Amino acid sequence: MLLAIDSGNTNIKWGIHDEHRWLVMNVTPQNSFTVLADSWQSLPPLTQIFISNVAGIGIQEAVSEIIPVSASKPVWIEAVVSECGLYNNYYQSKSLGSDRWAAMVSVWNRYHEPCLIVSLGTAMTIDMVSESGDFVGGIITPGVKVLSNALVEKTCLPKADSGIYDSFSLSTENALFTGTIDALVGVIEKSHHAMLSKYGYKSVRCILSGGDSNIIYPHLNLQFEIIDNLVLNGLVTIAQSRKGL
Repeated sequence: MLLAIDSGNTNIKWGIHDEHRWLVMNVTPQNSFTVLADSWQSLPPLTQIFISNVAGIGIQEAVSEIIPVSASKPVWIEAVVSECGLYNNYYQSKSLGSDRWAAMVSVWNRYHEPCLIVSLGTAMTIDMVSESGDFVGGIITPGVKVLSNALVEKTCLPKADSGIYDSFSLSTENALFTGTIDALVGVIEKSHHAMLSKYGYKSVRCILSGGDSNIIYPHLNLQFEIIDNLVLNGLVTIAQSRKGL
């Protein structure tokens, strides 16, 4: 029985997997460690614990204190040079976020074809995987809320929370919301075009994941799929691979 934990900037997602399917999946706001500890007290006996943490050493230490007992030592994954058929071409392999690595492992082992993987959370990350399973590069930008709030914090503009998408905006709220969406959509579509142009692919599979996918996808002018919990599924793939070593 595997406990997979995705400790992100805003939330901690976790689930119990029995090597065939998810038995439990849940999400807890970051820093809600009492709630997590209570939830983990009633878990079935565990054989593996695999964790991706991008929220810093303080969060890692806090999670470590409440991790339930298992038959093996918890594994805090890092990006490596190669794993599960995926090759990491980052200049310093371990500096690639463990969440991005796990998400790419999940997508590559599901499709084995050129992919653009877009994760829309606190930040928006775009990662590109070639037809040979090479991670060939990526982009990081602020996510929807961070990008719009950055202008609010530095100017007298109102918040975009009440804005709607309108290419011909006649209110400041609408203009701010529309500008934020168009900026992020532009980055996604440019990255997609870059893969087609550089490698001569006829098509590149586009995957969206993360809490703000539903805000972005209506405005994309390309085919895409929304797949939730890429990091957790990637942790399962990695855990199964390492168990077989």
